[in-house]
Amino acid sequence: MIRTVKKGYRRFSPLIVGLNFSDIAVYKCIFNESWRYEPNKEDDWGKLFGWSFGLLPVKVDGKWVPAHQYNSIRVGIRYIPVLDCMELCLYTYSKGVRLVFEKGIYVPLHMEVTIELNTSPAVYPGVQQNNLVQANLKVICSNLTRDIHAGLFEDGIGYLTGTYFGGHDAELDMDTPAPHDISFEMIKIV
Repeated sequence: MIRTVKKGYRRFSPLIVGLNFSDIAVYKCIFNESWRYEPNKEDDWGKLFGWSFGLLPVKVDGKWVPAHQYNSIRVGIRYIPVLDCMELCLYTYSKGVRLVFEKGIYVPLHMEVTIELNTSPAVYPGVQQNNLVQANLKVICSNLTRDIHAGLFEDGIGYLTGTYFGGHDAELDMDTPAPHDISFEMIKIV
């Protein structure tokens, strides 16, 4: 399936919507030259897919935030011009704190990549923690496989988070829109 975001917008279509009852999602993706752009800032991450742990907004420091900005795991994505490739990471929120794990998973344009995001019961130290899970990201591209294991998250039913371009520019207090139409192929495996 080809997913596209139009110039000036952030959300890709078709949308990924629904509740999440699973602990695993696997997609095959191919990114093309439409991803080439000059990022506004170094820490500007888009999100490929993932899910929240929770359905309702949560009050943090007197401000209501959506569940996916309080407790969630997602695959972060951005274009790296100097390498002419995509960079993936494990992009999370834990109790309202944004954490980006293991930057430096590079995927060449036009190369098929398999991306698996899952959770497993949290064990620390040597004892399973009730209602906590660990996030796991596995990226397979050509002969390279990278595994990332990070964080402790409160488990629970949540909603799927779809693909959207860029992040939030705190200095300008605005979201980063797509500089031109961007598309890629994304096929759900699991």
